Amino acid sequence: MEEVLWSLRGGSLSRDDDVSPIRDDAIAWSHGKSHWDPPPTVDLHPNPDFDNAVLDWNQIALDAIRYYSITEPPEDVGYVSRALAIQSIAMFDTLQAIGDQPGFLVTRDAPNGINADAAVIAAGYETLVKLFPNYKFALDRAYEKALDQVHDGPAEDHGVAFGTKVADAVIEARADDGSDPYGHLERVAGYEPGQYRPTPPDFLEAIQPNWGSVRPFVLTSGDQFRPPPPPDLTSQQYTKDYTEVKAYGERDSDVRTPEQTLSALWWSNDENTYTRVGQWSDIADHLLAEQGRTPLESAYLLTELNVGLADAIIACWDAKYTYDFWRPVTAIREAGQDANPATRPDSDWLPLLPTTPDHPEYTSGHSIIGSLANQVMTDFFGPIPFSATSETVPDVVLTFPNFAAAAIDEAASRIYAGVHFRTSTEAGLLMGEQVGGVVLNAFETFEPNHGGLLI
Repeated sequence: MEEVLWSLRGGSLSRDDDVSPIRDDAIAWSHGKSHWDPPPTVDLHPNPDFDNAVLDWNQIALDAIRYYSITEPPEDVGYVSRALAIQSIAMFDTLQAIGDQPGFLVTRDAPNGINADAAVIAAGYETLVKLFPNYKFALDRAYEKALDQVHDGPAEDHGVAFGTKVADAVIEARADDGSDPYGHLERVAGYEPGQYRPTPPDFLEAIQPNWGSVRPFVLTSGDQFRPPPPPDLTSQQYTKDYTEVKAYGERDSDVRTPEQTLSALWWSNDENTYTRVGQWSDIADHLLAEQGRTPLESAYLLTELNVGLADAIIACWDAKYTYDFWRPVTAIREAGQDANPATRPDSDWLPLLPTTPDHPEYTSGHSIIGSLANQVMTDFFGPIPFSATSETVPDVVLTFPNFAAAAIDEAASRIYAGVHFRTSTEAGLLMGEQVGGVVLNAFETFEPNHGGLLI
């Protein structure tokens, strides 16, 4: 495997350094967060280096995810991935129409004399205010500030009207896709060996059991790439997986390296962050800005990436609730029930992360996310090296030789975090490749160099 380099902002980080303070700060930060903590007063300041309305509004979407997606019952990564996909589609389809090209989801005739920036701003705003209504006060301010920079008279007015029209059409097209957070299927917790059950410390009920049945954007259904079942509890593979995560994923593990500890924390991005799908969207934003890509190119990549991530999550959740497999913390504490003499129980075992995600283990969401992102990003940028940051360990910068290495590191991080078995991460990586192939084919005819407006 090619090397992943890590450093501190404004300084160096040696592999011999004691990283326990960084680890402890990250764990304390994530453990101290609450689903119901009210946000601070929020003001939006799009990155001045971007100079790109599409990137600005994708960043504003990440702000909405950070602060206001948590004011509803915990919808987690499914709701977030769908929201990012819808907003990206609205901005992309708006620009496609202005360039007299078909949209990905909706196609409308754009009027003449239209300001494209105003149209993108309106499309980005309109989708977010519908998807995150509790964030409206901050979105309104961002919207007003953004339009103040346009100042284009009737062309601005036409742009706002058209972008709003396209956004409303995109939202309507996804209105009955099965994603209603209040329409969750009832799930009865099981307590047979191998069955998922709520995990310590909070023992919350499993969330989003219906998400695998949400209508995908490009897949035929959530079960299109459903993997085979997880290993039998008495198999050699399960024993190997169990032994690995028990040793490397334990909170006070004496075999996990400092790099592995930081990888687990760096990739976690759970509640009160831009989430694991938002992290890849943020990485894309910065690479697009660094390369000076146009708004249309930016909208194309973000739509392809976010649509792919949304469908990857649907596929992942189909597998999770089909197999309903237990998490390592349960498996290790209850190993005396698994009929496997090689798996010794430890009733006090805790994972590195303070909380285990409250949904079944198989397959790994982070793994399918990273794998899908690798497919899309490599197709667009090529196998380039890149550096990125994380919201859970903000001072640590990781530099990857390519997107494939990042995907592998993200998958392995879940073992070091103590929340996934190896087989689950490998299944997720394969599913990401499979979903990615469908996504790349679906977007091939929409590539900006096939025609359209490069603005």
